[in-house]
Amino acid sequence: MCQQQTFNNVISTYYIEEGMQIAKSVKLLMLVVE
Repeated sequence: MCQQQTFNNVISTYYIEEGMQIAKSVKLLMLVVE
């Protein structure tokens, strides 16, 4: 139970980090396109 919760937290953190990286990339692309 505890193990599963920790695993979920790690996954969530990973996706948040990835999402931020993707958002930054998209912003940069939009700046280039403008």
